[in-house]
Amino acid sequence: MPTSKKLFDTTHDCPTVGGILLVGKDPVHVLFGAYIQYVKFAGTSRTSRVLNERQFSGNLITMLNEIDYFIKYTIQTQRPVFVTVLREEMRINYPYEAIRELAMNMVMHRNYQTNAPAKFYEYSDRIEMDNPGNLYGKVRPDNFPNESDYRNPVIAETMKTLGYVNRFSRGVNMVQEMLEENKNGLAKFDFRDITTFKVTVMNADVEAESEAKSDTENGERRELNPANNENNIKNVEAKNIDEVTERVTEKQQLILDNIAKNPYITSNELAVQIGISAVKVRVNLSKLKDKGFIKRIGGDRGGYWKID
Repeated sequence: MPTSKKLFDTTHDCPTVGGILLVGKDPVHVLFGAYIQYVKFAGTSRTSRVLNERQFSGNLITMLNEIDYFIKYTIQTQRPVFVTVLREEMRINYPYEAIRELAMNMVMHRNYQTNAPAKFYEYSDRIEMDNPGNLYGKVRPDNFPNESDYRNPVIAETMKTLGYVNRFSRGVNMVQEMLEENKNGLAKFDFRDITTFKVTVMNADVEAESEAKSDTENGERRELNPANNENNIKNVEAKNIDEVTERVTEKQQLILDNIAKNPYITSNELAVQIGISAVKVRVNLSKLKDKGFIKRIGGDRGGYWKID
């Protein structure tokens, strides 16, 4: 099977580069730039405060699943907005399918011969993906995206087999349709740097990002009063540990620990810290409230958690 998929070189009795990337235990040990660097900035430039950062590494079979999950439950947000007095609609910052397609293309088409990682930077008003390696083969700025060629054909074939991409030059056109429908505007592709391929997608819900940034800054100012966090931590320590262990799961205990340190932590931040989806975090928060361990003071934006 590995030989048929061009993952192993029988002549030299060693895995191919595609094999190392797809199923190797630690590809970055050999290919130093084989990872995705994700950073979320509070503002519109790299000088802004960093809100979140993560490195997606490991073999591609694992990484593809992780980045897919991350985009769906951490990058994409939605909220109801009233369009008339009687009707509301969901406003989505970035359509999951569009950002997923661009991220998968980044993995499939990048140049793995460089030590530079692929960059996935999220600003308050946009997402930028900066990929080592510009257009390849017969693809040129004048025929992009209607022409296709593959720098990494083994990776492309495997990703197609696993259902992450198609190989009919339809992906980018579908992305543009989804972005226009969601009112993000068209993605902008930049081919000017011969060493990289850059795409920018504008945020369709900048207002929500501005509110979240304001809430975070207010929360940080409140945290300057040490009594806020100390009281929470004391409440946790004051509980009978055996009783708590019997009544909460391991994940719920991790949620309590994180809330004790930062009462203003969000569901998405908890998801990243604990390693579960934001949906599961909200389910566990609801259970902890029902059990009387925590209560919410204030609304979703600007409120905080209190441990009883």
